[in-house]
Amino acid sequence: MMSNNQSLVNYLIARFGLCALIVMFLWGCMAKVSYDFALDETAAHYLFYDAEQAVIQNQVLPYIDDFKLITSDEQDLPAWAQSLWKAKLLPINDIYFGNYQEDAVYILPYQHDADTPMIFVMHYFDEYESAPILPFLMLLMGALTTIFLYVIGKAAYRIKQQTRLLEQLITPEHKALEFKFIELQNIADALLISRKVERYAQQKDRLLSAYLSHEVRTPLTQIRHSLARLQQLDNLPFESLSIIEQLECAQANLTETSTAILALWHLNPHEIKPINLSATINTVAALYTTHGLIHNLITTKVTFINAHQPLVSLLLTQVYRNALQHGNGEVTTTLSHTRMVFSNPCIASKIDTKGSGLGLLLLKQICQKLNWHHEIAHEPPLFSLEVIFSKPI
Repeated sequence: MMSNNQSLVNYLIARFGLCALIVMFLWGCMAKVSYDFALDETAAHYLFYDAEQAVIQNQVLPYIDDFKLITSDEQDLPAWAQSLWKAKLLPINDIYFGNYQEDAVYILPYQHDADTPMIFVMHYFDEYESAPILPFLMLLMGALTTIFLYVIGKAAYRIKQQTRLLEQLITPEHKALEFKFIELQNIADALLISRKVERYAQQKDRLLSAYLSHEVRTPLTQIRHSLARLQQLDNLPFESLSIIEQLECAQANLTETSTAILALWHLNPHEIKPINLSATINTVAALYTTHGLIHNLITTKVTFINAHQPLVSLLLTQVYRNALQHGNGEVTTTLSHTRMVFSNPCIASKIDTKGSGLGLLLLKQICQKLNWHHEIAHEPPLFSLEVIFSKPI
């Protein structure tokens, strides 16, 4: 197991910072070598330095050694250099570089000011002894590239190892792991905590669903059995028949509503079946016409969808009930193969009516459970609800 004692940011900074220090060190060494051996533009420094020293120290000129010539008389220059000077191809206080025979030659015509004499400084090197800078640069770049690839590759490999460990935590039953990087350890801890909370919530949902299913279905079953026993009796008063019929209708509605509420907690995929949406809309709307609902259904043909019958009925119930409570009681339902749209005029006196919001909450949960989408628009005096579902069968 690896210890959780290092930050990912510090890990990367340490390695890339080390690479930067190595680059600066190697580049500094390369610059020093280039400067000392005139492998780059530092040759100009030496030419001007020699010229200024000749003026300051009043050296006896001409001065000649193995690779240097300093003189104040152009006649001391080689013939080819004299011809260049006469042709005005040697600018004053500017470096001239050329090749003569097997030598690389630098020439500087130097004049400190208009009142001082001209000084010619010439440096010449054997081309075979003067190492070019390009191979050194190529070697340096190759070394730095190798170092970078190694450091970056190793860091990437280590991070990949850690992310693979993190991916293992996706398995629900995988135990906790220890990570090298604090950031990944925090993500792993948060993932485990989230999984525990989710598992706990699922257990509560299952327990509540089982409890509600038992506590709701049991009395409904008793009511149904009691009604069946009453229907078998021959000596019941004639007036009680309408009461029993009303109880049967209430029991059927309560059974369907409880089934829909329980489906919001746990929806069995086997309960998703093709339903006649047109007929369902007319059936639910008919229940509220006795309460003053005016319903208009606009559709081209019978529409079937895969859905949960009690959930769809509960959704329609909330829509039509809200239309009675917050509207003028007139609802137009437009049904197509992909959506259904409910629209009803709003009454000014009811616009500010505050309810518990349970109808809207149920509507949202039903659409979420059926994987439908809904959009609500309120543009006075019209209120509209659009429910978008999957393609019909």
